[in-house]
Amino acid sequence: MLAISGLHVGLIIALFYFLAVKTGWLTRESIQSCIMVFLPLYAVLAGGAPSVWRAALLAIFLLIGNRLKLNLSLTDCLSLVFIGLMIGDPRLILQIGFQFSYLVTFGLLLSKQILAKPYSWLYTSMAVSLIAQLTILPVQLDNFYFFQPLSVLVNLLIVPYFTGFVMPCLLTLEFSVLLFPPLATMLDTLFVRVHNRFLLFLEHLDLGFDYSWFTGDFPMVMYYPYFFLLIVLMANLADEKRIRALISGLMIVVLLVGISIVPYTNPNGKVTMLDVGQGDCFVVELPYRKGVVVIDAAGSAAADFHSPTDKIYEQVIKPYLHYRGITTLDALFVTHDDLDHDGSTAYLLKDFQVEKFFVNPYYTVNSRNKNALVKREIKTFRLDAGQSVTVGGQTFHVLSPSQDKRDSNENSLVLLSELGGKRWLFTGDIGEKTEKAMLQAYPMLDIDVLKVAHHGSKTSTSAAFLEQTTPEVGWISAGRGNRYDHPHQEVVKKLGQSGVKVMRTDKRGSIWYSFYKDHGTFYSFFP
Repeated sequence: MLAISGLHVGLIIALFYFLAVKTGWLTRESIQSCIMVFLPLYAVLAGGAPSVWRAALLAIFLLIGNRLKLNLSLTDCLSLVFIGLMIGDPRLILQIGFQFSYLVTFGLLLSKQILAKPYSWLYTSMAVSLIAQLTILPVQLDNFYFFQPLSVLVNLLIVPYFTGFVMPCLLTLEFSVLLFPPLATMLDTLFVRVHNRFLLFLEHLDLGFDYSWFTGDFPMVMYYPYFFLLIVLMANLADEKRIRALISGLMIVVLLVGISIVPYTNPNGKVTMLDVGQGDCFVVELPYRKGVVVIDAAGSAAADFHSPTDKIYEQVIKPYLHYRGITTLDALFVTHDDLDHDGSTAYLLKDFQVEKFFVNPYYTVNSRNKNALVKREIKTFRLDAGQSVTVGGQTFHVLSPSQDKRDSNENSLVLLSELGGKRWLFTGDIGEKTEKAMLQAYPMLDIDVLKVAHHGSKTSTSAAFLEQTTPEVGWISAGRGNRYDHPHQEVVKKLGQSGVKVMRTDKRGSIWYSFYKDHGTFYSFFP
């Protein structure tokens, strides 16, 4: 799609020239003057998208340069447009659409020597699509952490469709609404039918041939070797040195593969408490990517306060996992079936390869989760107190529940594991009664990091529990300004009196513990 950014501006200019030449009503100078007056108005009417302004202003600069007989190249004009827009609104540089639009245009302009050669239509179209993809690839990976290699081929279908049908059809529809309404009605019906079918076809194509390449975060330092290799590749193509171009292209692939496999060579592990608002979501990454474990998947509530939405999943959980280059979850533990712990489970099961799904014995599998589990053929394992689960060599011990408490919170899975030289206790939403039962069952329980139960509710984290378990650090996942007043000041006070260092998402954003062997450090993303 980036290869046709601003295409409609070019079509409008071509339409002006065609009508003027065929009718003979206007001179070349008059046509240019009309275009320079009309294009800014059109950019406003079209919604003022960065790509539209870029295309419109670029055309105007070229016309002005031609009229004043200035020796301005296309890249000079594009640079002047960029400077002008930056003076008008410097914040535009932060828009990903603005970045993509300029990079693609700049890349195609620099490649005009290649595109101007007498190759076949198919070859030229492939070249345009490939150049557009390669030019914006680092920025795309830096923002979205993946790309679809097959998009280069799909563009061979999309670009002609938009060029030959969508743009002409919409432009004709725009004028026919004013000049001949019956034609507009017929054209509108035709367009809707064809376009809906085309979009449905693309959706099936995307689902059936999804070979997305997830690299995770693209390090800033890698921009330099990437663009150096890209420049070498394009220079060799321009000089028709195909062997050298092939080698340069392979080196770009090697660079991307190297970035993708970094997690599998990294001896460090990581435990992250995501800032999901009023809910829980923890991501455990084992050294050398031996395993990825997610404990709870908070969801946001819809207007009815019962059904989940994908807001938290799409804005926090999914982007973070992609940022870390994670596409497979070796284990997903859901402590209990409340929305603030389970609301994003169905989305995770749908979008990620989940090897094993663990819940407590009294967990109710809702229809959304059940459909996702059946479709992806994922087996559900129910865990009781006393059982253990090993993932990638890392063992998680189940301390609760030992019996049905007739309460979703009290039936939460409680997991104990040693990570980075520290003993971690993930408590779900248990209350003081369950804490007391655990202390009786495990009188020697000693921990270093406590996931404070129930987001810091005063119904949990008793003084006796803190005294016996002696945690050093307390993690609290709570939403800023939440209506439950979590964490409760009484709990925060007890934690302070027990010498526990409190780290909470409503104050510090996402928090993680990065470790190497038996040593680690706590960090946070401030909100």
